[in-house]
Amino acid sequence: MKKLFLTIACALSMSTLFAQTYIDGDTTYEFKPYNYLQIQAGVGYTVGEIDFSDLLSPAAQISWGRQFSPIQGMRIGLGGWQNKGGWTNPYNDYKYNYIALNADYLVNITNLFREWRPAYRFNLNAFVGIAGNLSFNNDEANDLEAMNFNGIKENFDHLWDGSKFRPVGRMGLIGDLRCTDRVSINLEFNANIVSDHYNSKHADNADWYFNALAGLSYKFGNGYTKTVREPEPEPVPVAMCGTCGKTIDDCPYHGQHPKCATCGKYLDECEYHGQHPAPKPQPMIRNIFFEKNKADISNEEAVKIQEIAAYLNGHPETKVALVGYADVKTGNAKINARISEKRAAAVSQFLQEKCNIDADRISSDYKGDTEQPFAVNEENRVCICIAE
Repeated sequence: MKKLFLTIACALSMSTLFAQTYIDGDTTYEFKPYNYLQIQAGVGYTVGEIDFSDLLSPAAQISWGRQFSPIQGMRIGLGGWQNKGGWTNPYNDYKYNYIALNADYLVNITNLFREWRPAYRFNLNAFVGIAGNLSFNNDEANDLEAMNFNGIKENFDHLWDGSKFRPVGRMGLIGDLRCTDRVSINLEFNANIVSDHYNSKHADNADWYFNALAGLSYKFGNGYTKTVREPEPEPVPVAMCGTCGKTIDDCPYHGQHPKCATCGKYLDECEYHGQHPAPKPQPMIRNIFFEKNKADISNEEAVKIQEIAAYLNGHPETKVALVGYADVKTGNAKINARISEKRAAAVSQFLQEKCNIDADRISSDYKGDTEQPFAVNEENRVCICIAE
């Protein structure tokens, strides 16, 4: 008990150190002391020598309290109803009534270990207190003593009659389940210690009774004040250049940075600062096909040669290499060498005579059937033209 009271004293001295303000965005909540009313009912248990269930009794309590800070509060209450005792030989129980006026000091465990907020769903409180217990209606215990059961007598050395007033020490826990700002459901367990004379039996130790209660709590007020800060006026936006990040006034291009027409990058980022060199032409390859054992150019293949001529005319620095081939399955090596030479010569002649391409821009070669550039045999009756 000394340690418990020391803890309470420390909590009292330190409670002012805990924050009583909670800030949520633009809203500030400040704790405000409030009063509350509790109405509870449940079951009580009196420590005795008979079965647990036979010592259960109804209990009720009504309390008025005040929460001084997020940590500490006080309440006074009036509770009671019924307690029981037990006669063991023969087995029997007896009941008596009581009312108790109690005063409790409460510590909010939730706010003690966490930042106070007005909308916590659950709060746990611990309390210690004192009470004055007025017990009465002890007739059943007196009747059992009078019966004496054939000489078997319980130890009723503390038997009392009428009404008796006794001091009580008490402690317990209260859980509050928040429903609204004002209403909550409460669950309470309290333990009460009273003198050995309470249950009429002599045991050389104090008597105990316990209560488990449930009920409603009503707050007279929200328990906080709420302040909403006015939003600060937004600053006038300054026009910024999206490219260099400077203000429009400081940007040398006033936000309109020029871009390279070739790569699309800003001129400051372009490798050539907008002056890209002309791209090199890609080589052109055309395959001029011939019929078996022939070097005559068909109209269809002539179109391909004209495409090469157009490429050469468009790129004066380029030349064309002609290589004639023959398929290996026709004729013999000597004949095929001759026909492949004629095929290259026919394309060269067409370029010079029909397309006006200078001879010094044309090189000719032939492979006969020594090389087969295509997997299909008939396609090797060809002159391959590469202009680059």
